[in-house]
Amino acid sequence: MTDEKLISGKYSTVDSTGNSFKIEFYSEGNVTGFLDFKTYYINTDFEAGPENNLDEIDFDVSTPKQKSYTFKFNVDTIDLYDIDHNADSTLLMTGKLKYKLVRQK
Repeated sequence: MTDEKLISGKYSTVDSTGNSFKIEFYSEGNVTGFLDFKTYYINTDFEAGPENNLDEIDFDVSTPKQKSYTFKFNVDTIDLYDIDHNADSTLLMTGKLKYKLVRQK
């Protein structure tokens, strides 16, 4: 349900170097147009435990090319950030902005 309500749709995207491209997220957890990723999973902070203080979007989980970002919503825009850790690796921290995704209507 999270995928369908929050993420699914078409986006115009700009990366941190200024390159632009189109991404589409599907409610079943598939993605097209974002690097070579095929799937995504939303990992929310509703679960307890270390390093679970921020929401994450994980791509191609359980594969050698798995990659995760933390994200922030702002109306029709999703910002994806690198993930950093605090000194004792108990908390996730927002790193550098990597991608700005603007939902297409």
